[in-house]
Amino acid sequence: MRRRRLGSVRDYLWAAVPILLVASLWIYVGYAWGVMGNETFCEERSADVVSARRDLLPLDFTCEYADGSVYRYVPDAAKAAMYGALAGAVACFATATALGRRADATVGPGQP
Repeated sequence: MRRRRLGSVRDYLWAAVPILLVASLWIYVGYAWGVMGNETFCEERSADVVSARRDLLPLDFTCEYADGSVYRYVPDAAKAAMYGALAGAVACFATATALGRRADATVGPGQP
């Protein structure tokens, strides 16, 4: 009975890994494509641009203007969702692997 319970939880965790990885990749590619594809982000406002920072890892695009305002084109909530989904996929993978080893250890050789 215990092996079945650990096995079903393990199966659900294995199913969550690709879903979370795809969600994280979808968020990253969506923002990276939008940010890297447009060269005129900072010039869209009337204020003078002091600096523009564009990074792929960690994903960031920030424009700083002469009037002191700063505009981030990749919101912090998107970064939290992206990195949270990635961390969730890693946690599910590690937990599913540990449960698989535990289930195998509880059943001795020759037992179903």
